[in-house]
Amino acid sequence: MSKNSTSLLSHNNGKVIREDTEYVSFEHEFVPGIYLRRMSIKKECLVISVVHKRDHAWFLLKGYVTVVSEDGEQDYEAPYLGFSKSGIQRVIYAHEESVFQNVFKNPKDIKDIDLLQDYNCCINKEKYTEYVNNK
Repeated sequence: MSKNSTSLLSHNNGKVIREDTEYVSFEHEFVPGIYLRRMSIKKECLVISVVHKRDHAWFLLKGYVTVVSEDGEQDYEAPYLGFSKSGIQRVIYAHEESVFQNVFKNPKDIKDIDLLQDYNCCINKEKYTEYVNNK
């Protein structure tokens, strides 16, 4: 890929993209004990996910996507409810405009997105392995 963002590639210099770009947009909501992150993906976009530290539920609220992970390749069409195991990283291709809703634990009712990101995910498998080994 590229170390620089271009019209075809957006990245955040080794950090998770959480702010809106031309290709994806995000909404963050909080209820006691739960953090909800909604991601809207433009048609024909590819998203490489973070590695999640904890099991969680996710919903495909709108659209049609193909998801590839170490578990294989699967197509999903909204509406769909899925469950993600800790340690899995996925590549998501949106065949049409799509909306994902992740539902994460937030036992301390944190509202700081940086702290929530650190609590719920790792940027890559190496960081996840380090997290698991230090638990």
